[in-house]
Amino acid sequence: MSTNDLLASDRLLQRTVVFVHQHLQVGGAEVLRWTMLKRLREHRQYRIVVCCLGHRGTIGDELETLGIRVIYLNAHQKFYNLFTTWKLLQVLRQERPHIVQSSQFDANVHARLAAWWLRVPVVIIEEHGLYRWKRWYHRWIDRALLRGTDAAIAVSKSVEEWLVRQGIAAGKIVVLPNCVDVERFSAERSKPEARRQLGYGADEMIIGTVGTLRWEKGHRYLLEAMRIVADRHPSARLVVVGDGPLRRELEQRVAELRLDGRVDFLGQRRDHEELLVSFDLFVLASVNESFGIALAEAMCAGLPCVATSVGGIPEAMGRVTRGEGQVKEDARVSSLESRVSSYEVAEGGLLVPSADPPALAEAIERLIVDRELAERLGRSAQRRVRERFGVERYLNNLTMLYDRCLHPAPRACATGLSSMGGAAGGPTVATGVL
Repeated sequence: MSTNDLLASDRLLQRTVVFVHQHLQVGGAEVLRWTMLKRLREHRQYRIVVCCLGHRGTIGDELETLGIRVIYLNAHQKFYNLFTTWKLLQVLRQERPHIVQSSQFDANVHARLAAWWLRVPVVIIEEHGLYRWKRWYHRWIDRALLRGTDAAIAVSKSVEEWLVRQGIAAGKIVVLPNCVDVERFSAERSKPEARRQLGYGADEMIIGTVGTLRWEKGHRYLLEAMRIVADRHPSARLVVVGDGPLRRELEQRVAELRLDGRVDFLGQRRDHEELLVSFDLFVLASVNESFGIALAEAMCAGLPCVATSVGGIPEAMGRVTRGEGQVKEDARVSSLESRVSSYEVAEGGLLVPSADPPALAEAIERLIVDRELAERLGRSAQRRVRERFGVERYLNNLTMLYDRCLHPAPRACATGLSSMGGAAGGPTVATGVL
């Protein structure tokens, strides 16, 4: 058989998957798509197309660099714009997908309507957040379109529980945690060189955070905690990676707290693996978080982490271990232990209440002072991500979902996945765990 015959045979056997996104700027759902498609494109049984409702973005450019076809509709993203639905329908009619997989509310609405009209065999949606902004009509639309949805992927158990409370049938929900490119974030790198490039000295204590500058990421509370930490630890410095609508307000807050020279805003960066190696510890101060990809990346890099106990963060951080705090006898540590701690020690770091700057400061200070605990938590965090949140595990579970939906049992494909969880680590439904 000739090479051309083999290629033609491959095309006949391939399953076309169209991924639909509202935008392809840097965000949690978009970074996840880049991470998993970087590997999924190596699976010859799938032909991959990404369709963006909006305009060109950073992640879209990176996907095209990987050789993945990206189609931009340059349209209004909102769910009520039926012209956008019509434009998407034309793309799907041309691509003739076996599977349509969309992410976040507006894209989910357009994708399900267009796929229903064309009778696409499999329709999967992703839910990446605990969207408190949803009104009654958003919830009604979600429930109305559920009949044409084969599976709803929840990125954490907390998202699944929230979806059930919103009226989404539990039998449609598959819990599939986000993934991290383990090789990218756990590779050996030179910390002194990384710090030199950023302009930081070896004697500085670098506290890092990564995330879009929006209210739900809790940066305002982190800045207030930093005011407390800065008074006690002159070498401490906060590095904020990310951009967003609150940047000017947060920069003004830095001035009000007299933190000039102690807080750096680096803006939007994609070289997270290079930045993380320069940090001494990582903080995620979110008040609303479905999983926390940036947190998982920091854990994978072996950083000790402090994070708020909200949404899916405790699932990412792992079980709480009682009595683990008593590690190092030091005068400063003992003074911290003399108070009732407001943090809990988990596998991946320290968990604190949200919107609580003093608690956040206490946990940060603990990891600054107790480097033995910090190093141990960093190793534990890295091990947890490697074992549970690697991209290969994610793709194994996702392709199993594809197979079940393309070749369903008598019951709905998502319901049939309940036997795939447990020790094998497959996706889970309703009562599933990480």
